[in-house]
Amino acid sequence: MKSTKQWRVPAALAALALTLALAMGLASCDTPTSVPPGVPGPHTVTFYGYRSTEGAVTEAIADIGHGTAITLPGPGALTRTAHAFAGWRAGSPVAETVLKADADFIVNASVTMYAAWNAAEGARRHNL
Repeated sequence: MKSTKQWRVPAALAALALTLALAMGLASCDTPTSVPPGVPGPHTVTFYGYRSTEGAVTEAIADIGHGTAITLPGPGALTRTAHAFAGWRAGSPVAETVLKADADFIVNASVTMYAAWNAAEGARRHNL
């Protein structure tokens, strides 16, 4: 009877093996196989101008390594009538935490960032 047992290599050990293979010239970063199976990434951070009224959305950041810190951008040209840009909400437009522009964000998975807005002082509040 043939054994069907599979061996799983921890991500840290796989990363070490890749580092050694690169150093010895046995692998190249130019090949799509440079990330061993089981090592997460690369990831993409996409930006969505949730409820914005005009302006272009910030371009997505692609090919981010797992655990890499990125600096969150400002709103760019995004605007919302009678509102001020407050930051970004990760993963959901109604997430409680608002991450400020220029804050560091650790990327552990691909994620969509939704624009968060605060009503301008004196503006009438209503749902759009």
